[in-house]
Amino acid sequence: MKCNKCGSEIKGNDKFCTNCGEIIKQKKNDTGLIIGIIVLVVVALIAILVTLNKKQTEPTPTNETQEAQTKVTEETQVEEPKLIEFKGYKYSIPTNMTASVSGDKLFIYGPKSKWVGVVMTQAGSYDTLVSVKEQIKTALSAQEGAEKYDISNAVTEEKVYGGKPFLVTKNIISENYKLDISYGKADDNTIYVISVTENHGEELTETERTEMYSIVAGAEKIS
Repeated sequence: MKCNKCGSEIKGNDKFCTNCGEIIKQKKNDTGLIIGIIVLVVVALIAILVTLNKKQTEPTPTNETQEAQTKVTEETQVEEPKLIEFKGYKYSIPTNMTASVSGDKLFIYGPKSKWVGVVMTQAGSYDTLVSVKEQIKTALSAQEGAEKYDISNAVTEEKVYGGKPFLVTKNIISENYKLDISYGKADDNTIYVISVTENHGEELTETERTEMYSIVAGAEKIS
């Protein structure tokens, strides 16, 4: 190694040039840091592999263990979905949701009340609605109180949830909320009228739509 100022030979441990007195700047050795990072990565990978292998190689429960687990299972109360009757139909409400009937409306609240849906019934033919689905936006705008809604960017589509078709008009804006107004077939002479909105005013996700409409699709007619 040579001095950058005078070119004199510098010994490896010298901190300054013995010829001109120039301070020698030692080059930083990053090798240790790089090795340290590699070691951390390897340790992390080993930890992941150990965890996966542990799950795969967990011992098979003995008969005694299985009997104990069975006993615990039998003693644990399993919550069944709540059944709510509304307008001649029985709705199965999952345990992570709530629902109530008020007058001619069924209110359904999604998990942690993230969304809320309102179900009503109306005499009519679902098939007729499908045939005029392009006029649904016009019909909605002609309803009383429609001035409170902005449907300029609304879109009406026929969707399938829970194995049953729905006419879903989404992206209707009311003040700070975006909502769906939809129709579903209850029977040949009755349709569901459904409105559903995200509780924080955001647009509903397909997961939330599936949660809501699948409950309606699964309703059973009371004989």
